[in-house]
Amino acid sequence: MSETLGGVYNPQAIPEAEFLARYSVRLDLTDKLLRTILSNGLEDEPEHAIVQGQRGQGKTSLLRRIQIALRDNRETRDWLIPLLFREELYGVTSLCRLWEEAASLLRDRPGFERLPDAIEAVWETPHYEKDCYLILDRALADQGMRLVLLIDNIGDLFGKLKRPEQQRLREILHTTKRIQILGASTVMLEQHYDHSAPFYQFFREINLPGLSQGEALTLLRHLGTPDQQTRLEEVIARTPGRIETLRRLTAGVPRTLVLLFDILLDQNGNAFRDLELLLDRVTPLYKHRMDDLPAQQQAIVDAVALGWDALSAGEIARATRLPSKQIAAQLRQLERANVIHREPTSTKNNLYRLTERFFNIWYLMRHGRPGDRRRALWLVRFLEIWCSPDDLRERALGHLTMLRDALLAPDHAWLMTEALRGAGLDLETEDRLVKATREYLAGDLRDQVESSVAETIDGIEARFPDEWRPIVDRESLSRMTGRDLRDFVARFFSVLTELKEFQERRIELTRRSLNQSKLGDYEGALATFGDIEKINMSAKCHQFPGLAHMVSDGSAEIDEIRELISLTRALKEELWIARWEPEGDSTVAAESGVRSWLFHAQGLEGALSVLRQTPRPELKLRLAAILVWTQQFAEAFEAIELGLPNLNVDADAYGLSVLLTLLLAAEQTAYVRRLFEDEAFAAYRFKDRFKPHYFALLAQLGASRADDFKRMGPELAQTVDEIRAKVVEWRKSMDGSPDLSRPT
Repeated sequence: MSETLGGVYNPQAIPEAEFLARYSVRLDLTDKLLRTILSNGLEDEPEHAIVQGQRGQGKTSLLRRIQIALRDNRETRDWLIPLLFREELYGVTSLCRLWEEAASLLRDRPGFERLPDAIEAVWETPHYEKDCYLILDRALADQGMRLVLLIDNIGDLFGKLKRPEQQRLREILHTTKRIQILGASTVMLEQHYDHSAPFYQFFREINLPGLSQGEALTLLRHLGTPDQQTRLEEVIARTPGRIETLRRLTAGVPRTLVLLFDILLDQNGNAFRDLELLLDRVTPLYKHRMDDLPAQQQAIVDAVALGWDALSAGEIARATRLPSKQIAAQLRQLERANVIHREPTSTKNNLYRLTERFFNIWYLMRHGRPGDRRRALWLVRFLEIWCSPDDLRERALGHLTMLRDALLAPDHAWLMTEALRGAGLDLETEDRLVKATREYLAGDLRDQVESSVAETIDGIEARFPDEWRPIVDRESLSRMTGRDLRDFVARFFSVLTELKEFQERRIELTRRSLNQSKLGDYEGALATFGDIEKINMSAKCHQFPGLAHMVSDGSAEIDEIRELISLTRALKEELWIARWEPEGDSTVAAESGVRSWLFHAQGLEGALSVLRQTPRPELKLRLAAILVWTQQFAEAFEAIELGLPNLNVDADAYGLSVLLTLLLAAEQTAYVRRLFEDEAFAAYRFKDRFKPHYFALLAQLGASRADDFKRMGPELAQTVDEIRAKVVEWRKSMDGSPDLSRPT
């Protein structure tokens, strides 16, 4: 475990020199509070304040920094004494115990050495608390001193005091000039808003927000060893968005940023064990946050966390089975405690989400059911953010070691395997990981481990004759990882499905064309061969040697007809299809081909003519894209609906994202809304698959859907902005050739 984590849960335990070196944020607030305290002289009435913020926001560090600054201030140290109480005052259960604790902290100050003994001497008197306070007040008057009581978790302290004690403390603070309180609390004091409560509107409340982008960078630059700092500067220079993503996920909570510091800098896989223990690191922080909440608030947080996108109060009530009035009251308290963020809408039906998105991710992963792939999804996304293919392989090898040494709980082992597979591994590593995990697990979890890519392909190839093997080019496959590998397998399945229907039709047409050519009907033969080419599989099969063999093998008629009309095979379709289909890693080249094909002045009408005749679903989407660009919307919608039923939506996600962006650029929001919300398209789950595009649509719809747009999590904001920028760019160039760069 990194030395960076030292004192992360107990800042008061950090050596003072190290603490001061690391204290690098909240400087403006620190100075402001110091000026407030120091602006009041000994005979002035002091101002009492409470700093409120969720756990991990730096409240304890703030109080300690102020204590050090006041202690070392030469102008005031002769009359001002800062007392920093322990973070948890378990023994302070009454007001008299607070005075006893203050006396104990003063023991080492000149003039106060006998104060604890003086208080001890009166502990059996009838009015012990009043006597304690009088002894303390007299000692302060004799020495000409004022106390600044720096009390962490002051809300917990007030909760232990009986109402008469709270009234008594308020009276003391209201009348004395010798005691000033600066407290910190994880929850907003209900008494501050209760007209009948003793401390109603008494303390000045200061909210502690998450760190800004600049503050987060400053904090990270004050952590770790010199080598880690060098690595950090490399990360900032190469991938500054990586740190900003981390800040957004953690809502800028300093403690969580510190906990993730090693993961951020992981360069060679040495922090893999720290990644495995990430949930354990943050569990004390987040579990304590949950334990602080009453039962009804815990139920509300559970519902909101599992919902992920912002929910209305009515939706929360349905999920928790709690009365709406109780929901509203509890949501107000959770909002004041900075656990829940309220998103105002144009109606009374506000929306609510967890303030800290990383807390939400932790909750999903910690409290989902075993085998729930939603939990793995977030770890997948986390790994995709941080890891290159080499990083992922190192992490997978580390995971294999931990499986071999039996160091993981079964559910955790399954979760990490699924996450690493989802984030993208090479063929061999994924196969090793799947087999090791399946051997490690038992029962239902073992059944949850799906076949590796290698196992899947081996199973399919076993069904074909030996002379056709290998069907898949293993050398090409071994160079693929992540999305390329998944796309390859998706294409493989698609090709297999089409082959079954293709074979009989192709042979029938080939024989017909051959007979026509033998009879001298060359134009008829060419026309029939054109029909064959419309269902041509060779362009798709070139990556699968066995399948390509199937396409050309066993038919002398095919060879003869190809030779017969070889000079006329300049038909546009094959060339256009090849240009459209991205193959392997040639995405950039493919997109360049798409641009030159779609918008070349002499090729557009020809492309439309061919694509209108093709039965292939993915080409129906290409047809729709051209039609949208040329503003032939009715035909475009028809092409979409003809292509969707037989389309592999996941395999052609890029084509769909282009099409959605084009539709938004063409201002066809009514139809895009149908795709996302109409029951007729529900089976395609567009809203789940293309959530950034959905929120881009809501933003484009403006005021009519502004409330729904507010459901969007902040982690999607940048992606949605990028899509909207692409929409504007394409809209401006609808009369020319667009830049079909891959939309996010």
